[in-house]
Amino acid sequence: MVPTQYFKKLSGYNLWEARMSLSGRACRFLGFWDKGALIILTHGFMKKSQKTPDQEIRKALEYRADREGRS
Repeated sequence: MVPTQYFKKLSGYNLWEARMSLSGRACRFLGFWDKGALIILTHGFMKKSQKTPDQEIRKALEYRADREGRS
């Protein structure tokens, strides 16, 4: 079990956010579960506010749709 300070589900989406700090700055990676056994991290970004930017969520959803279209 990973603490939510490092890994949590984004409310309202089937996306997960991995959190870490690099040189005191908040770095985030968005991803999704592939067939329940593998987490695919789509991309990372430096977070500047409490809310995850809509643009980053849309990008992760596009990557997930692309992945699902290939399966």
